[in-house]
Amino acid sequence: MAEQVNILAEDLAERFRYQPRSSYLRGHAISYTAIDDIMSEETPPAGIYGVGATVADDEVVPAVFVVPSLATRTLGPPPVAEPVRHSPAAAVIAHYAGHLPTGLLVVPLSPPVEQAGPVRVGGELSAAGVRGTCGVAVRSSGSAPAVLTAGHVAKQVRARATAGGQAVGWTVRTDYLALHRPGEVVADVAVIELDPGVQVTNPRKVTGEARAGQFDAVVIDGQSGPEQAWIRSVVSSFALSQKVGVWGEVLITDRAASAAGDSGAPVYLADSPGAVVGHVVAGSHSYTLVQDIAFLLKEADSAIT
Repeated sequence: MAEQVNILAEDLAERFRYQPRSSYLRGHAISYTAIDDIMSEETPPAGIYGVGATVADDEVVPAVFVVPSLATRTLGPPPVAEPVRHSPAAAVIAHYAGHLPTGLLVVPLSPPVEQAGPVRVGGELSAAGVRGTCGVAVRSSGSAPAVLTAGHVAKQVRARATAGGQAVGWTVRTDYLALHRPGEVVADVAVIELDPGVQVTNPRKVTGEARAGQFDAVVIDGQSGPEQAWIRSVVSSFALSQKVGVWGEVLITDRAASAAGDSGAPVYLADSPGAVVGHVVAGSHSYTLVQDIAFLLKEADSAIT
């Protein structure tokens, strides 16, 4: 399955270069609503968020994640998958791909949003007036004590970072979607080096990094306290809109387990509470998007302490 999914992902990467023509879409009975969604700069290219695998009927199956108008079934939570041949997405996918994986499903997703925003209690981290959540403690490339958060929270290098109203350090490295062209894979992460004497007190002791996949239960330490969910889907790259880069190595939970202000919140394996699997980058009313910790650390040139 993995090889077939990778081939399909490569084929669908062409959507970052060109969109289907309106005449082609109308000729395949695509609704005007779906055509508008496909053409809008605010939606992912061709209405497709990404390609990966999801859980359906207790099995892991290949899936294409799309805007709701490219599916026939109503949205969840959880999102309801359907065979690709039954959906309007079939014509869009066929425009780019000559062969589809066996058992391919279409999964409609409500639009996600980056979850920087107002914070409530605990874990607060602010940089240049944008608020998110303090992530795990790391050593930066210069071996200085630091913490991670989402790059779209700390967008400015050399900006002062605060926690609880107190200055705690400086943003020394950051990356986020808006810095990249469509199709470029991004680790949405910032590194904040801490001032002397500043320590990070996470709600739980971090023992190291781990990899999560379908069926794994996870805990998100967000602003309102720990929220548990499980990983339903895995996507190698996830497109938010037609104007920016794409998130790489994304996990999608079975329900909404985060809210505004939770961007950068660490995510742990539920049965191994100190094992970090990633941090929150976005979400909607029915799911949360998490980027894989190994990918984040590599791109941030940092290591967990």
